[in-house]
Amino acid sequence: MNKKKIFIAGMVALTALSCMFASQGVGIGVHATESSDFQISDGTLVAYRGKDANVSIPSSVTEIGSQAFQDNTTLRSVTMPLGITKIDYRAFSGCTSLSRVDIPDTVIAVGPGAFYACTSLEDMSIGEGVSSWGSGVLAGCSKLEKVDIDSDNRYLTYYAGALYNGDMSMLYQVLAGRQGDNYVMPGTVRYIDTYAFWQCENLKNVSVSNAVKSIPEYAMTNMKSVENVVLPTSVTTISLRAFSDNEALKQVVVPPSVSTIHDTAFENCPNVKLLSEKETQAEFHAIKHKIPFISTEEYPTEFDDSKSDELLPESIRQTGDKTEETINKHVEDAKKEIEEKEETKEDSNDELYVNPLTTPEDESVIGKTIIVNGQAIVLINNRNAKVYGVTTPKDEENPEEEIDAEEQNEDVTEEASMEEGETEEAMEEETAAAAGKIEERAHYKDTSLTRFSFDEDVTEIGKLAFARSGLLSVVIPDSVEYIGYGAFYDCKDLGKITIPDSVKTIEAKAFANTKWLQEWLQSKTQGQDFLIVGDGILLAYRGSKEEVVIPDEVKVIGAEAFAGHEEITSIYVPGNVEKIGAKAFKGCKSLSGLKDCRGLESIVVSAFEDTELTPENYLIK
Repeated sequence: MNKKKIFIAGMVALTALSCMFASQGVGIGVHATESSDFQISDGTLVAYRGKDANVSIPSSVTEIGSQAFQDNTTLRSVTMPLGITKIDYRAFSGCTSLSRVDIPDTVIAVGPGAFYACTSLEDMSIGEGVSSWGSGVLAGCSKLEKVDIDSDNRYLTYYAGALYNGDMSMLYQVLAGRQGDNYVMPGTVRYIDTYAFWQCENLKNVSVSNAVKSIPEYAMTNMKSVENVVLPTSVTTISLRAFSDNEALKQVVVPPSVSTIHDTAFENCPNVKLLSEKETQAEFHAIKHKIPFISTEEYPTEFDDSKSDELLPESIRQTGDKTEETINKHVEDAKKEIEEKEETKEDSNDELYVNPLTTPEDESVIGKTIIVNGQAIVLINNRNAKVYGVTTPKDEENPEEEIDAEEQNEDVTEEASMEEGETEEAMEEETAAAAGKIEERAHYKDTSLTRFSFDEDVTEIGKLAFARSGLLSVVIPDSVEYIGYGAFYDCKDLGKITIPDSVKTIEAKAFANTKWLQEWLQSKTQGQDFLIVGDGILLAYRGSKEEVVIPDEVKVIGAEAFAGHEEITSIYVPGNVEKIGAKAFKGCKSLSGLKDCRGLESIVVSAFEDTELTPENYLIK
């Protein structure tokens, strides 16, 4: 009798324990994640080593590092705590069992290919904080038809099976699982991101917005199911491998306006035909590359969007504007108005007001002078000269940086990359060292390079010269005066850098994504919110004050130095500051203006991008 009572009591206790474990998520097929499964360094989840299907990331994690969960085929769900601010490059790529993702409000940036080839992903919600979205984040997510974006997020927009930036001027991704044969790009879209149409499962026909000027690198590569693409007359350029690796592609309408087609634009498209007029660039390209050329359409050139019944988001449409057709009409009307004004200018003898910022100039012109509040300010067009800003893409309006569009995203998939051997060969031919200069891409992606000794006569380090190399530390000699765009970009192990006073110019992203800069930005040493290097160059700012006073030793406010600091309302610029670099205050949405600025001589035109200020009106009255 006593044994029976003990047995029953034991069963009750066991049942209670089972209920307790079940309430904590431990049951059949679900396991508590061991802390030892997580490799964490300074708040970054470097790698997850466990095999659990349902994973809760520790609250101590603030960043999910590059490839942290890559190719984890057992992962079905992941819980991200509030406090995570970044999901890095390919963090969850190849997680083929992952079915649901909720990105919390604290996440600001999602890196390229973060969820690439998550073929079971069907449900994704994106919090209000995400403002940076890499290329190919959702490429190859074959079951994903839609995403849910927090209504307070001003930087991303979901509409009719595709993901855009906030104002829908940039198409990030046509979701691979989007239903329907036809996609008609909204007329708001001016730019198409890399891998935007990657592995679409259902699309047959695509019509590009008549506000798009260029089909960029890899934009429409590996579209899988797409057979027919119609380009508008606004397009003038088809870039490197823009349509490559499309076995299903059968017709591309190339208007006479297209004047440049890269030799690799239609590489590995065995069934494609180019439809255009005779004696156009399309015909010449077709002849050169033995692509069939047609002047009569074989597939439709006009069609309605399969999701045309869906309303545009409230933030995009005006009262009564409910269709893409309406937005297209707005774009067409604006274009006609511009054309009419241009014709009026040509036909009229009257003197017209000329905006010094927008008036086209001869290619030799690299700067203009305007008078602002009694000061002569030189505005620099940094496309044509290495002056005080960044090296920008050929199309000044293109918001994508070269690294993001050409370099950082080329690895989203191996199939989309050029043959490694060919690339390295070409680089060796093009980067023969010149006296006094480390040439562009000279050691690009050389992961075996951990140390480098500079020659004594080196004065210039070229664009992407050491980008993505294995450098651990760098001592730049005091002969160097110029450091180019992205020179040490993404050198993740580069923890120590010495920059001499001789350096007068540092282009944008020169040290971006280096261990050295990341550690400085994350450190909170009191009283040291300004990173000043070289000859008085303010390279970065990590403070959080609304009113900022720049130190007296600063001579140049570097490219992107204050970018994204929405809390700043005013900045005092002392008399020693002579130059303001490209995108120096980009996204400083609360910035009401600058104070003093009595020594200012040069401003790169894009310095106040995405703010209420302009180079003509930046002083606080």
